[in-house]
Amino acid sequence: MPCVECDANICIYNIEMFGLWKTTRKNTRKGPSSSATEFPEGTIEYGNDNKRWVVVKNVKNIQRWSPLASATLFGYTPLTAKYLADNVGKPITVYEREMRFMWPKKRGDFDVKYTFTPSGDAEREGKIYKNWLQTRKPAVEDNDLFVIKGTMHGDLDSPLKVAPKPGELVSTNLMNTDAFVKSNA
Repeated sequence: MPCVECDANICIYNIEMFGLWKTTRKNTRKGPSSSATEFPEGTIEYGNDNKRWVVVKNVKNIQRWSPLASATLFGYTPLTAKYLADNVGKPITVYEREMRFMWPKKRGDFDVKYTFTPSGDAEREGKIYKNWLQTRKPAVEDNDLFVIKGTMHGDLDSPLKVAPKPGELVSTNLMNTDAFVKSNA
């Protein structure tokens, strides 16, 4: 439509007056694009941020996506560097399994159970970082491999490794295993 001011077809006056200004909204949702209500509680999916998310029920019993690293469900919570830091010098019972797209519900959902007592130190590329769990400095970057020092008892004899933030998840094989601990809640 021609502008009433200058007779041009495209004019800033027309754009503002008749709402012809086109805006595009960037997708800011970090979690998965699909609604959490479409899946059963405990479903694990990758979000738009390429991190793993899990369906949990909130206090109103409505299903929502929650970051996997901060979720507690069916009595289990993921093993994180923060959890290890809070338990330095204490034996921790760890339940580990091959990575799956459903949250574990019972002991039988795990492949291995072991006890790990973190010392607080970590190693990266042969260098030992004393009290690393307390400070977590230097931070774990993409493609870094931090190994948590400590004592392992059980059927597994593999070191625990830490994934980068935001979750700093811990397992013996970050590529294809998940490690959990029983939650205190």
